[in-house]
Amino acid sequence: MRLNQVGLLVGFVVFWLSIQFLGALAGPLATLLLAILIGVLGTFTANFFSLLERPLWLLPVVLGCCSLVGLGISSINHQPVAYEWLAAPLCLLASGGVVLLQTMSRKRCGLCNRRLNPNALTFTCPRCALVVCDEKCWDFEHRRCQLCVEHHVPILSAQKQWWDRTLGPATVHGRCQVCMASFDQADLRLCGRCRRPQCRDCWDNLNGECSRCGWVIADLPESLKLIHTSYSETLPSQQYE
Repeated sequence: MRLNQVGLLVGFVVFWLSIQFLGALAGPLATLLLAILIGVLGTFTANFFSLLERPLWLLPVVLGCCSLVGLGISSINHQPVAYEWLAAPLCLLASGGVVLLQTMSRKRCGLCNRRLNPNALTFTCPRCALVVCDEKCWDFEHRRCQLCVEHHVPILSAQKQWWDRTLGPATVHGRCQVCMASFDQADLRLCGRCRRPQCRDCWDNLNGECSRCGWVIADLPESLKLIHTSYSETLPSQQYE
């Protein structure tokens, strides 16, 4: 945790502790009402500043402790009635209820099915269209979800006419520059820029991109075009040598 986050967390705790302290001085009813408000407003405030997000039980416990300590400090000057000590459990339950509702409303990863944080990074797989999380289910190297990687799900057309129109006729010389399959073992198609051959399976596996110069087939499915565009905006462009 960085220094500015530590300072923010300390200020967060002191603020809600002080609110409970002032409420306790105002009387039993104010004590209980403010405890509930601290649980609710404190949870939304923590979410806004991205504090205490994990584990889920931590934020309600911290707010409950703020309420308890604020009430304990106020008891130095006056003796609270017995039911005022319910403030801390009420605060914890109010915060826990908000956290539970927020968690239940969060979207799930299409592959691992776990609920995602509102600011979680997700990707739409260009092959199966599942929206998956970046932590476990997205393969950055292959630019698809882990399920499509495991099952070798294709995305480019299987029709010979499409390949002839896009990359020209199959070459009868050389080997695939990726898997080293010869022209009599695989359907080799030449790159539109560097003219190096790649077999159709490798073109598909590389999302229509040449492994040598980075040239990309123009006539790609829209889902693949979006993936190439998003990566080109975040990664340095590959130069042809």
